[in-house]
Amino acid sequence: MTAVSDLDLRLLRIFTVVAESGGFSSAQCLLNVSQSTISSQMSALEERLGYKVCQRGRAGFKLTEKGQALLNSAAHLFNAIDAFQSQVSALRTAVVGEIKLGISEGLSADPRLNLSRALRRFSLRSNFNASVCLQIKDESRLQLAVLNHTLHAAIGSFTTHSSQLHYLHLYDERMSFYVGVEHPLYKSKFASAGGETNSPYGFVIKNGTCQDCIPANCTETIVDSNEAVITLVLSGLFIGRLPTHYAQRWLEVGKIREVFEGYKPCTEPIYLATKRLPEHSPALAAFLADLNAERADGDDSMQGMPSLGRKSIQSR
Repeated sequence: MTAVSDLDLRLLRIFTVVAESGGFSSAQCLLNVSQSTISSQMSALEERLGYKVCQRGRAGFKLTEKGQALLNSAAHLFNAIDAFQSQVSALRTAVVGEIKLGISEGLSADPRLNLSRALRRFSLRSNFNASVCLQIKDESRLQLAVLNHTLHAAIGSFTTHSSQLHYLHLYDERMSFYVGVEHPLYKSKFASAGGETNSPYGFVIKNGTCQDCIPANCTETIVDSNEAVITLVLSGLFIGRLPTHYAQRWLEVGKIREVFEGYKPCTEPIYLATKRLPEHSPALAAFLADLNAERADGDDSMQGMPSLGRKSIQSR
């Protein structure tokens, strides 16, 4: 590889995801491509480099020594590209550009996040000609989008973390169990008695959320969105676990009921994920400051929450 092309950068990003995931199988979901496609891309990268970057086969996946060195160099390269973009942006008198923010489905209306007020505060800044492009994405794709630089930041309950990203804990989202009016538990006086350890009823949860709160020996159905969960709950066939703020509008009109109140009360930590850089672009830094300000200025449930930069996680 004598000169780095756009193709080389794309292959290096794929290689980074594969290496961070620990193999082709784990990277398959993040990259949303087949293992055979990943294998072909890795072969193409090795051909351009002139050496093997990983061992794969029955013995499992393992980086070669040169592959590990390449992974370290690729991290420096992508950090340098981000730093270059930040420095070029800082040369302008006015802060301009577009912030690409990804958020998990169902979180944008959460009053504990106050995202809409943060967007308004940001738009009213003086000497700013920057905008925010808000994208609602499946949680499994949000981190990959930040790693591939198609998003500047993402908000979600990320159950797995990448060492290349910085994670800031924003708050804990409360989850609870609900049934629709046609469900046998809707009118049961035992529905709030602390749960059933061997429930005969089916449960439905969103993919990527913690399953520890589900009673043992129960049938689980896993779907890809909160909208799918509430649809199945309203059918009267399932007990569904949902964020309490998301379920509130159906709860208020009596279409659903909270059940198993007090049974293993669980929460999902909500994080803000960004690239691990010495500093962000002026536009992104300003927006993050506004998001923090609105979190601090919200209702009583927001008081005492950590400010941006105070409580964070590098990787886990």
